Amino acid sequence: MQGETASQSVARAVKLVRGRHYESARTVCLKLCKGDQTNAQIWMLLGICNGQLGLYQEAVDAFRRVVKLAPEQPFSHLNLAKALHAKGELDAAASSYQHALNIDKTLAEAWDGLGQLKVSKKELPAAERCFRNIIALHPGDAGAYHKLAAAVNEEDKWQEALELYTKATELQPDLAEAWNNLGVIQQKHGQLKESALSYRKALAAKPA
Repeated sequence: MQGETASQSVARAVKLVRGRHYESARTVCLKLCKGDQTNAQIWMLLGICNGQLGLYQEAVDAFRRVVKLAPEQPFSHLNLAKALHAKGELDAAASSYQHALNIDKTLAEAWDGLGQLKVSKKELPAAERCFRNIIALHPGDAGAYHKLAAAVNEEDKWQEALELYTKATELQPDLAEAWNNLGVIQQKHGQLKESALSYRKALAAKPA
């Protein structure tokens, strides 16, 4: 807005991003970047806007700026990793996830992104390690159990997968996908009564 200071413009951009008004926030950020090339927060906000708008190369470019300006911050590398991942540059994304984790090994979001990336590359033992690390950090994370179950199931370790899906449903009873996947394994291995119950639970959690 005319007459506002740079700090007021940054605050407005933050508010717009929080309100998911990404087009408007991007316009503000682009103007701010022209006036200050060294503000990591502005570049981060611009990267977020670009990513949310599907402008993945522009997001990557913005987050690379953030990494140069604030290389010691794990979220600098995490945001770059997520943009690269969305763009399909998996090797580069994996490297950035790892950079983030080298700085902060407790960053569950980086373990999750890296784990999902490893699943997509069929590097299942590596994916397992990622999801197990999340569980070690957050034992109550039903989603981590669910993702780990899917990974071990792809390795034909169905009994462990069954246990992990069961744990996911115990932690989050409305996790319909876990109930459904549990039912698939039970049905495949002759546990028909149990599978019928799991399918009913899945439908109750997420009605058609």
